[in-house]
Amino acid sequence: MNKFLLMKERGDTILFSDLLAEIPDDDVLRELMPNPYGPDKRFITHRGMKVLKLRLDGLRQTEIAEQLNMTPGQVAYVSAEIKNCLYIAIPSYIDIDIPALRKILRLNLKEPSGYTRLSDLLRDMPSDDELKRLYAERGHVIRKNSTLIPTHQDLQLLQLRINGNSYESIGAEFHMDGKTVQHQISLTLERLWRSMDIELDVPALSKPRKGSFHKPQESPVPISRPLPIKEELNRGAITKRNRKYILFPITRDEVELIIRALSQYQKVAESGFIHKTRNDLAEEIITESQIIANLYGRAKLAVESNSLLELLLAFEKNYISTR
Repeated sequence: MNKFLLMKERGDTILFSDLLAEIPDDDVLRELMPNPYGPDKRFITHRGMKVLKLRLDGLRQTEIAEQLNMTPGQVAYVSAEIKNCLYIAIPSYIDIDIPALRKILRLNLKEPSGYTRLSDLLRDMPSDDELKRLYAERGHVIRKNSTLIPTHQDLQLLQLRINGNSYESIGAEFHMDGKTVQHQISLTLERLWRSMDIELDVPALSKPRKGSFHKPQESPVPISRPLPIKEELNRGAITKRNRKYILFPITRDEVELIIRALSQYQKVAESGFIHKTRNDLAEEIITESQIIANLYGRAKLAVESNSLLELLLAFEKNYISTR
């Protein structure tokens, strides 16, 4: 008998990281994590687990497709499918012990260990490996050559700035110009606070040039607005008289994509930060291009078409028929 099935029979806790290290075949996975809605419903597959493992290892969609001899669209579909299955098929004897997976599944992260304050980081000056561990513990996937993780050198820049060194003198020591040092210090503080939940308790560093890490600027309450119809888009204005509502089908993954994007936008907007790189946005927002493309296509059709039947047929053709 498979060792994971034996553990299940004994009532032992099975770590999800162990399942990814030795991915069982489909029959074992079906028995380990059965679909509560019936045996004929979709279940977690060996292929889905392989895609998930590579995703958690930091590979991008195109890299996973190349390694598993799949198309990027197939990878996006399998990735969404296993995520949906995990939402409903994780029994109590399986422990989701991978922070990044807990974040993907919207589970509460376990209490972080290690550093939680900037003053402690600057006191001990941890290595790059320790900073990577802290970054992963906060639920982030570590990608190859990622520039989003603060480094030991970044902490050195902060330390020198605290000691009263000018940006120019710091730059001379690290072969950088003063403006680059200033920009890097601002980015480091932002990433420590936003991505690693580090409290910025050093007054000399906790106030960027614009905005504040501790006192977010109040944002106006957003107003929900319906999408404009085609004629209104052409005129570039929407009046109360000609406003119209539209309806179009949307999948669970697309809803999660929208919620995550809006949540990230709200957090950044409230923080008052002025520095943001393209890599920051690319890493933080879901990058499954097929999902985004499908959502955009249906939304565009909904705006430009007066036929709900046409929209539903397009949805059935592009989504339901692929399941």
